[in-house]
Amino acid sequence: MKKIMIVFLCIIFMCNNIDALSISNKSLFKRVRPKKKTSIKYYPRTKGSILVTPDLFKNILPLGHAAIVYNAQFVYEATNKGVVRGLNNWNITKKRVFGLRVKNLSNNAHSKAANYAKRQAKKKYNFNYYNTRIRKKFYCSHLIFASFYDLFKVNLDTKLFGLAGKRNGAIHPLELVLSKKTKKVYYNER
Repeated sequence: MKKIMIVFLCIIFMCNNIDALSISNKSLFKRVRPKKKTSIKYYPRTKGSILVTPDLFKNILPLGHAAIVYNAQFVYEATNKGVVRGLNNWNITKKRVFGLRVKNLSNNAHSKAANYAKRQAKKKYNFNYYNTRIRKKFYCSHLIFASFYDLFKVNLDTKLFGLAGKRNGAIHPLELVLSKKTKKVYYNER
């Protein structure tokens, strides 16, 4: 519970260029939610696909989460334990899941982005959400952002929380869904 409170306090104190608390996860979700509650195509198992959930962290905090698909079995994600390999089972473990692909990038480019994320494994968690220039540690959507920005200069951020990669820029997981540079290839809500 202590770690959850630390994360929550970090978010509050780092929200210095917008009133981030007024942009709740709920209001962001309303902007990205498809009209239908059924699946769009098939659950992503293709290397380099992006997974995003608006689900509450520990059913408490409105943070959402993001990961990048490595293969049919595994994803790479940044958790409070740092960058780790997780199971590619979000269609079972998450209440709501988006699957995304980056527009105008080949399967080979997506594969390279997933390899980039894998190379970050064991790096620590970045609690400084407004510093996405850091590459020694990552938070979930920061890892996804860096995987595509560092390799292909594709900025998946929106302007909701400043501009990621710049001074005072953060990227919320749902911004990956809102980005004009991604396309939804999957959505499911249980």
